[in-house]
Parts: sequence; structure tokens; C-alpha cells
Amino acid sequence: MKIGKPFTRRKSRQGALILIVDDDLHVRQMLRHMFERDGHEVIEAEDGRAAWELVPVRHPAILVTDLQMPGLDGFSLCRELREHGFRQLRIIVYTGQLVTAEDTRNAGADELVLKTEPLSHLRDLVLKQRRNLP
Repeated sequence: MKIGKPFTRRKSRQGALILIVDDDLHVRQMLRHMFERDGHEVIEAEDGRAAWELVPVRHPAILVTDLQMPGLDGFSLCRELREHGFRQLRIIVYTGQLVTAEDTRNAGADELVLKTEPLSHLRDLVLKQRRNLP
């Protein structure tokens, strides 16, 4: 895959630019509402391919992705982003798939939240990642 150069993460005083990647529209809308309420700017992609195209153009600071999606899945998206130098991008896997944190770390993700966990856990991890942005 060909993609642009790695970037400096984008963060404002109010919040971070978050890219939500999920093929389920309802999940994207729910997460968008939560993150915008917390002061973040949110963009969406319905699959890994669309996310792959958005990252070098919009420069999100945090990417929240599902794993099981048509086309480019979440594991492949994480690997491709890391292999192409997007090391500063914080990646949180948010999935209903039974995986381990080790599986997602090996693919390049920073954090794992299962969709069966309280949504507050995802919110807390996003806030933690935002605090760690340069």
C-alpha cells in the first residue's frame, strides 16, 4: 500500500481528533456522540480501507477501530499503519471479537477494549491517551 508521510499528532485544547473505524453505523454514531460530548473532534470510516485513506489526510491523534470489518480488517489496518511509520498515532481496538491484549499489541494497537465492557472504560482510555499526546 502507498500512503503519505507520517505526521505529528493533532491535538487541540478542547480535545483530540479521533478517527472511529467500524462497519456498524450505530456503533460509530454512539462513539461519536460520546467523544464529541467530551470535547473531541470526530471523523468516521466504515472500514479499514477508508480509514487508511483518511489517516494521512486528516492526521488523527487517536484511532478507535473494530477488528472484524469487510475489506481491510482492524488487524491489517493496525499493521499497515505501523509498518508505514505512523507510530505516534494512538490505536485503541474496540471489538466484540474474542481476542487478547497481546494479539492486538502484536498487530500494533496500544489498547484493547471489548464491546462487552462498560463504555466508560473506552472513554477512560481515550482520555489517558489524550493526556499522553505531545
